[in-house]
This record gives sequence, structure tokens and C-alpha cells, in this order.
Amino acid sequence: WKKVAILYDSASAYSTYLSKAFSEAFKYYTNDPSAIVQAESYMTGDMTFTAQLTRIRGVQDKIDALVTFPPEPQDAPVYSKQARSLGITVPLFLTDGGDDISVVEVGGQAVEGAYISTQFAGDSPTTEKGKQFVLDYKAKYNKEPGCFVAVGYDSMRLVLESLEVIIGIVGDEAWDSMSLAQKRTAIRNTLQLWPVFQTTTVPISYPDPETAIYPRVPNKPVIFKVIKNGELRYYTHMEPEEFAADLPAVL
Repeated sequence: WKKVAILYDSASAYSTYLSKAFSEAFKYYTNDPSAIVQAESYMTGDMTFTAQLTRIRGVQDKIDALVTFPPEPQDAPVYSKQARSLGITVPLFLTDGGDDISVVEVGGQAVEGAYISTQFAGDSPTTEKGKQFVLDYKAKYNKEPGCFVAVGYDSMRLVLESLEVIIGIVGDEAWDSMSLAQKRTAIRNTLQLWPVFQTTTVPISYPDPETAIYPRVPNKPVIFKVIKNGELRYYTHMEPEEFAADLPAVL
């Protein structure tokens, strides 16, 4: 893809920032300052996207895809259906807020073939820890874990592994004597400084806080899915080292 239109939720800090980061990165990789042909926004809770999508339809012959940044799953199937009904036929791309089976269930044929950038794919975990997590989850719940399940699990594992590291260094008594603020600081510092967390579904580390532009953004793979035959399926993934080394400077 060389040219795209984007649609984001201006009432969501996450969606707004992600759309800006994507736009700068996309222009960087395409070496084209006009690679974002049309940028449209909506507000959380909107149910009608006709005006924005009509303007995007007007530039459809100039774009390769419509990239959207749903902060939560419920938006994506609504504007996807409206986009298709208005005659927008270019591929759809959703960020991780759209990585939920409800998008497929509600969106139906409108989201078939859409791509999703996300953090975990239950049908193709990239590590042995991830594979074991899927097996354990399916054994208990009789279904495949979604992205939000895996991210929630990893969040708890990060905290628990941090606690194990801290208590292993200072001991139980010193930990118990800390104030709540001191414990929070200790966990945050451990998250930042520990080389690699291994008990999560993928190894997670954080960049050097002294040199990183975004020290609280973890180094982990980006997973891409495709909606195929009404299912969220693994498509491919990129490791952190595959991104251009100087990319953070433009974000």
C-alpha cells in the first residue's frame, strides 16, 4: 500500500495518538508526505459515519486501503457496514481495538478480508509459552483466547514476575515494610530495568529509559490477522528489530 485514508476517534486519546503515529510512520516508510490522502474523525458513541465515509469514497480511486483506529470493538463493524453500503470497496485495516470476535459477528460480510494489527493470535502463538497458554486456556474455557485475554494475562504476569524479582532481592520482610507508593515505584522500576520477562506469552522487555523516546512502550512483536471465512486468523508478524532503527525519531 502506498496511499491510504484514515478514520479515527477524536474523543479517544489512544485512537488519536495511534492515528498520528501511524500517519508519520506510513509517510516515513513510503517516503511520501502525501501518503495519507484523507483523514477523517468521529466521536465516541457516534452511530452514523455517512459524512466521513462519503468524503473517503470521493478519494477511493486514489487510495489502496482504509485504515481505522477503533479504541473499542463496537465501532468497527458499524462503520465497516456503512462503508461497504456506500460503495467503498478498498481493503479495510483495523488496529487492535478491533481485534474481537464481536467485530466479525456484527460486521459479517462487511469485515470479511479485513486486516488487523494486534498483539496476539490464539491460532498461531509465536512462542512455546504462548502455545502453552493457549492449551491451558482452551482446556479450561473450551475456546481460543482472544487478544484482550492474552494481554490481560501478560499484564498480570509482568507484575507477578516483577514481584518475584523484587522479593528475591530485598526479601519478604523488606517488601512487607514498604509503603504502597514504594511498592508501585519498585514494580515500575523493575519493569523498566529487568532485561526480559519470560513468563508472558512472548518475551517482553522495555527499552533503556535513559535513551528511549518511549521508555514505557515494550519491545514485543506486532501480530497481523485477517478475517477469513468469518474467523480471526493469523496472517503474519513482525519482530521489533524488523522496524527501521531510526523510525522512533519521526514519531
